[in-house]
Amino acid sequence: MPVAAPTSTAAEALHVFVKQTGGWVAAQLEACTAAGSAPRPAISTRSSGNPEFAPVWKIELLRRAYEQRFTLGGKVKVALGLDKPITDGDIAHWSTIVYEACTLCNKCAMVCPMGIQLGPLIHEVREAMAEAQVVPADLLDAVRKQEELGSPLGVTDEMWEERIEWIADEWEVDIPIDVQGSEMLVAFTSIELMKFPENIAAIAKILNAAGEKWTISKPGREVVNFGVFEGNPKHVKLFMSRLFDSAKALGAKRLVVTECGHAYDATLDRPQHDGCAGRGHPHCRGDRRPGQARQDQAPGRRVRQRRHDHLPRRLQDPAARRAHPGAAQHPGRSWRRTPSRRSHPTARRRSAAAAGAA
Repeated sequence: MPVAAPTSTAAEALHVFVKQTGGWVAAQLEACTAAGSAPRPAISTRSSGNPEFAPVWKIELLRRAYEQRFTLGGKVKVALGLDKPITDGDIAHWSTIVYEACTLCNKCAMVCPMGIQLGPLIHEVREAMAEAQVVPADLLDAVRKQEELGSPLGVTDEMWEERIEWIADEWEVDIPIDVQGSEMLVAFTSIELMKFPENIAAIAKILNAAGEKWTISKPGREVVNFGVFEGNPKHVKLFMSRLFDSAKALGAKRLVVTECGHAYDATLDRPQHDGCAGRGHPHCRGDRRPGQARQDQAPGRRVRQRRHDHLPRRLQDPAARRAHPGAAQHPGRSWRRTPSRRSHPTARRRSAAAAGAA
């Protein structure tokens, strides 16, 4: 049975699906058992009554693209007519599901019995939707405002300056702006600026009382990143670069963000596909998915990060661990000191009781 070629919109989305389907995505899809569509589905499905709101259903197009492109069973099913290629109608239909019924909070991964990281997978689907240009109009409008004006709420440079001046006068607090040589760059959100100015005033008072050398920046004033919601890597990188470039220009050593959701995650934990916007700068950790090589290392090399949180504080420093007597016996090992059985309180009591009986 002949298989119809995908149309332009579907082809653009499929290109992103295939491009993003590496070992990590494949492992996640292979391990998924679709438990969210079981007789007792996810809470989002039970509360809404719509089975398509189940988190696992939001990655259905990614799963189909992976299966049809990379697995023998998927290719056979398409050839026999048991499954159909992804069409423009599928892309338009799933656009509503992945944008309007998901906040990318990734809480569904916390209750997934297989530990599937659904949030990042849904973000991959959004990238395909952005490439196919089927993003909701109101979301695109917010992205356009952030790209052109620097704020998804449309706050211009003049409005920002007037608002900061008003907050400083109203709460009688000093708010430094673009101060060279500051140790810390603080980035707020437009929502805080317009609706919760007391947050900005309170943080300013705390930093001033602590004697911190801090500043805010007009070019790097917006920490909200609507490119993440859109799923467009170019916009994500553009909005992140404004923060990192401002920190570099001011000589700041630390970047403090007040947004505790997507902006924190985007700033710290997303490699942004083409490399982190601040790669090479201390603000950017350049983190990656599990098993993904660091971008400043030779291809094929993998890095295993060690955790020493279980050690006593005095041994969490690498030099202290090397100086400990046990380090000479097991060089390079991540170890912790285990008390001997004789030093255990119960063992000491039994020894004392035995000695008294003797």
